[in-house]
Amino acid sequence: MFRLVEFIAATNRKGMTLVEVLIGLAVGSIVLAGSFWSVTTFSKQYQVTSDRINIAKNARLGLFMLKRDIRMAGSEYINSPYGTLEHGLVVSDGGDSCCDKIDIIYDRDINTRHRITYHVITRDSKSHLLRDEWFCETTCTSIDAKTIWEPTNANQPVSTDVSNLQFIINRNIKDYF
Repeated sequence: MFRLVEFIAATNRKGMTLVEVLIGLAVGSIVLAGSFWSVTTFSKQYQVTSDRINIAKNARLGLFMLKRDIRMAGSEYINSPYGTLEHGLVVSDGGDSCCDKIDIIYDRDINTRHRITYHVITRDSKSHLLRDEWFCETTCTSIDAKTIWEPTNANQPVSTDVSNLQFIINRNIKDYF
C-alpha cells in the first residue's frame, strides 16, 4: 500500500524539475541558433545573387548602348554642313593593362554632329564605364585638337564594376579558335 501512495503522489506532481527545465532550454537554444544561422546564411546568399544580377543588368545595358553608338559611327548626312568625316570610330589603345577608350562620331540629324566617348575610370575603389557626349557647331571632321567639341553630357555612368575595356581591331578570327 505504501508503494501505491508513492506512485500516486509521484504522478500527481504539478510543474517540472530544474533538470527538465535546463534540458528544455538547451534544446530550444540549439533550435533557435540553427534557425538564426540558416536565416543569416540565406540572407547573405540572396545579397550575393542580387549583386550578381545587378552587375549583369548593368553590363547588358552598357553593351546595348555601346553597340547602338558603334552602329551609328561614321554615318553622315549628304551635304552635311560639318564636312566629311575622316574617322567615325577611333580607338585609343590603353595597352594590355587597362583600358581602351573609344570615340564615335556621327550625324544625329542634318544640324547635329555628335561625338560619344566611352572610357573607364576608378572612383571609390570601383571601376566605372562612363559615356561623354559632345557636339560641334563648326566644321567637325575628326577628334583632333583643332576641332572644338562642346560637352553636353559629361561622365554619364553606364556600368559599374568594369575591370577592363579592350577592343580588338584588324585581327584574323582564326587567332581565337
